Amino acid sequence: TATAMNGTLNDIFVAAVIRGISLYHGFHGVPVDGLRVLMPVNVRATGDPEGGNHFVPARFIVPTPPDTEECVREVQRITGSWKNAPGLALSELLAIGLDKVPDPVVTAMWGSMLKGVDFCITNIPGPTFETYLAGARVERMYAFAPPSGAAVNVSLVTSADRVCIGIVVDSAAVPDSPQLATCLADGFEEVFRLGCMHDEQRP
Repeated sequence: TATAMNGTLNDIFVAAVIRGISLYHGFHGVPVDGLRVLMPVNVRATGDPEGGNHFVPARFIVPTPPDTEECVREVQRITGSWKNAPGLALSELLAIGLDKVPDPVVTAMWGSMLKGVDFCITNIPGPTFETYLAGARVERMYAFAPPSGAAVNVSLVTSADRVCIGIVVDSAAVPDSPQLATCLADGFEEVFRLGCMHDEQRP
């Protein structure tokens, strides 16, 4: 789907979640024009060690057009601009500095940032090869990231060309999590169907 849409796996993932949450709001009769997203942006540079975290949090608003293709294009435009934003390098320096600040201060700053966020989304690249634990092949890897003040956090982990998605919700904000899961599945179905249409049109 990502190849057919000339995008990345992350573009497709974010667009599918946006469509799913939009459908959830529509189900409750509360349509939205945009959603506030918090997403870690990878700032790992060539030559950086493989271990450790090399990301900074990016917060932005994504429009929620009812047309699936328009939604994907909007996501590609916004995430593409963030990947090349000159402020990311400064953000990483600030993140390094925050590592030296006492935990209560960091927690307060992070919490204040999340107050204006509708949901968090995380894409975690896993091993590209098969992995084993005590001789048994690991078939699935899931990440369940805390909402941290947002209504929901959706995490994607890829492992050996398999995709696993974990959803964590704040039950006070999302009292019917099965309905949200259904809407998210519908959002992914919309995006996958669109990708299949583009794939069929490719020469």
